[in-house]
This record gives sequence, structure tokens and C-alpha cells, in this order.
Amino acid sequence: MITVDDVINWTLTEDQENHVRAHREQIVKTLEAVPPGDPKMRLLDMGSYLQMAPVCQFHLGYGEVLACIKGKGRRSAVVYSRDGKEFRCGVDNFDAEREPFPYENEFFDTVLCSEVLPFMQFDPMWMMYEINRITKMDGTLVLTSPNPNSIKAVWKVLNGFHPGTFPHYVISGDPRLTREYAAHELKDLIHVSGFGLVQLIGCNYVEPFNETDLKLIEFMKKNWFPETNREECLIIVAKKTHKPQDRYPKWLYY
Repeated sequence: MITVDDVINWTLTEDQENHVRAHREQIVKTLEAVPPGDPKMRLLDMGSYLQMAPVCQFHLGYGEVLACIKGKGRRSAVVYSRDGKEFRCGVDNFDAEREPFPYENEFFDTVLCSEVLPFMQFDPMWMMYEINRITKMDGTLVLTSPNPNSIKAVWKVLNGFHPGTFPHYVISGDPRLTREYAAHELKDLIHVSGFGLVQLIGCNYVEPFNETDLKLIEFMKKNWFPETNREECLIIVAKKTHKPQDRYPKWLYY
């Protein structure tokens, strides 16, 4: 069983620890959704800050874990846990929605794409096609995104607030969250990207539903609103089953 402390063990700064604590439920649920590996298996951690990657090696058993993030070039990273473990991995820096991924076809058994998709600004299907290419047939994709249909988003709309999970502009110039994906959109996205759905998991980022959330959920049920995932985050677990089918889905591109 993976715990939030297993991830915090690999944080190097107070800001990193605070980020993990502010997303603890989502991070733990995502790692629990990653299938166990073995010493012969490879995993790619996309958008990595090198906190989930070592957990995939030390707790899930993957023999080789690589990481990637937006940027240029490749570097070798070494990080140390608070209890003295050493984790080494290659970190590739490239633009996931514009550049070819620097990996061979069917190189990875598992791709972890946590909170990367919603930051795509130009061409998310490029990323999905490349993920398909580098994933082995029957390999696993674990992908997460904020849920625009969450009960907290519904509450915000009803009370006159912006419904987005994080609609802010980032002063530092880091990419801002561009688009959130509803459950039915994620299901279609992975299908046209060459994957078959294994599981769709809903979870909140920090805490379970509070009393206000539960009352609003009950109100919506009583008034015949469609039932759908109302958690803040959606986690997709999928298997590569075929080649991508639609480069520009009409619901996603104009």
C-alpha cells in the first residue's frame, strides 16, 4: 500500500512537500492505479518532478524508470530520499505536444501521464499519438486530469464563481492550466488514441466530499440531473489495443 509519506519521503524542499500534501489524495490514488512492475519493465513518468518516479521503482518494482518534462536536452538526475535511498534516472526535456518523443517504438510497459494533459496549449493529440507509439501493445497508460463536472465546480457555478480548478495566470510564466476534460471526453480521447479503457477512477485532491458537497449531490439526484463522476480529479487506466484512429477529433479541435 502506497501512502502520502512514501511520496513526501522524496521531496527536497518545503514547497515540494506542500504541493504533495495539497494533492495527496490524487497522488496516492494515481500511484495505486499504476500496475506493479518487475525488474525487466520500463515506466515513463511524464511531467515529472521526481517524487512519483522513485516510488514507481522502489514500491512498484519497475526496473527502469525514466522521466520527462518540457524543456531542451537530456540530463541524468540523482535524488535522495529522506531515509537515505538513492534514485537515478534519465530526464528528457522536450515539448510533448510539438516534438517527437526521444524513445523507440513500444519502448515502455507503462506510461504515467499525471496532470499533463490539461496543460497542453496547442495539440494534445500529438502527445497522445506519441504515447501510443512508445507504449508496448497491451502496455498501460495511467492518465489524470481535473474534472470540470465535479461537485465543487457545480457549486462554484451556482454561486457565481469561475468553475475551473485553477483558472489563474501564473506570474512566473509557467504554463497555465488550459483545458479540463469531462469523463466522456477522456473515454473518447483514449479510444481514438489507440487505448482501451480498463478503469475510470474519480478522486478528490485533498479531502473526501464535505457536507456541502454531499447535500448538493443529493439535491441533484432528487432533481434528476445526470449521474456522473463528481470528484475533483479523474484517473484513466487504459491498455494499448490498437493504432490511433482520429488525429483531430471534432469535439477537441476547430
